[in-house]
Amino acid sequence: MQATELNPQLKWQEEIWNQKFSWAVFEFNLIANEKLYLPEYKGSTLRGGFGNMFRRVVCTVSGQGCQICILNQTCPYAYVFETPNIKSLDIKHFADNYPHPFIIEPPLTQQKEYSAGEELVFRLILIGKSISFLPYFIYTYDQLGHVGIGKGRGKYSLTSVYAVEDLSKNCTEQVYDNKNQVLNGNFTIWDLKKIETHLPGNKSNEIHIDILTPLRIVSKKKLVERLSFEIFIRNLMRRISLLGKIHCNGDWDLDYHSIIQHAKNDVTVCRHQTQWCDWERYSSRQKTKMKLGGIMGRITFQGNIQPFLPLIYLGQFVHVGKNTTFGLGKYQFSF
Repeated sequence: MQATELNPQLKWQEEIWNQKFSWAVFEFNLIANEKLYLPEYKGSTLRGGFGNMFRRVVCTVSGQGCQICILNQTCPYAYVFETPNIKSLDIKHFADNYPHPFIIEPPLTQQKEYSAGEELVFRLILIGKSISFLPYFIYTYDQLGHVGIGKGRGKYSLTSVYAVEDLSKNCTEQVYDNKNQVLNGNFTIWDLKKIETHLPGNKSNEIHIDILTPLRIVSKKKLVERLSFEIFIRNLMRRISLLGKIHCNGDWDLDYHSIIQHAKNDVTVCRHQTQWCDWERYSSRQKTKMKLGGIMGRITFQGNIQPFLPLIYLGQFVHVGKNTTFGLGKYQFSF
């Protein structure tokens, strides 16, 4: 299938297709060895436990912060969890907080208890250079199972890991199982060129965005409760281009002003069917409970949608907004 037909006045459409951006999607399969007690939203538990164990596995200089550690430019933990300030990159128009190169997508169920023998499956998206660290993620989640997660530190076993080989049909290929302890590195790494064939041929001027986990976007120092297309694209563009520059060695030198202006002028909100959802997590780093509410539900946009489809499609995997590493800001689109 050919890329969307281009309007000569919108040069940035063609430029987006030529940007560097790569990612891979994996499914981790866990089996409870004893009863697991998890919160309704499991993303923070899966990420928090992973972070603590990852540091324990790879850190060779204990008692130091990553920013002052002499090994921070080569340490896997520092790169993945404390993404360093890469001074050689020209990112002056963005905030100082650089996005981490991974997203954990927990199962979107309300199940809180898993009996011994029950399976828990979650997805891990790795971006750019972090894909080479897949063995660290696998080993860390394997070791975390011996320590336990959730209330009571329930133990589990990591039984297998699969790579998603077809984004539309969710076909998978096994890359690891705990019996032979061998990693199969022959999995698909996705890029913008590959997703051209996955973009729908529908030329509709109306698109539905179904927000599946709380979406937290800050505009003018306030959390957004009613999302406009301009704010949606602005935040999506910021996140994707930062990830592309920092983790994929991409240029992402686009006409951001033009993109945002077209988003503002060419697309409007047709229907707003969202609600605010609050949830709470405990931060072991800050030693306090944190409320992390956001909007969920469906927003329907109407207008010249086609130029933005590559960004919207990619955003389904990298998410948008704040706290994306433990799965917030996940959405799907349809016509």
